[in-house]
Amino acid sequence: GGEIQFKGGPLHESTRVLSQVVISGPSRHERALQSHVRKARDAGSSEQDITHALMLLIPTCGFPTFMEAYRIFRRDAV
Repeated sequence: GGEIQFKGGPLHESTRVLSQVVISGPSRHERALQSHVRKARDAGSSEQDITHALMLLIPTCGFPTFMEAYRIFRRDAV
């Protein structure tokens, strides 16, 4: 479980957590998105990194989905 998810594999921690941000963005799980954004910041991702990751939602999930995720992200911005 967790050992493989969080310590195994070739992806760097910052890439893993940004992936989780993008996955939780369209899922409508607000707390998950908040948690993954916090983890991304803790892993060294900048606000610009997180914004760019969320913008990747637009082509697949649509602009309204991006805006909802972005609203949650910005609301909780430090």
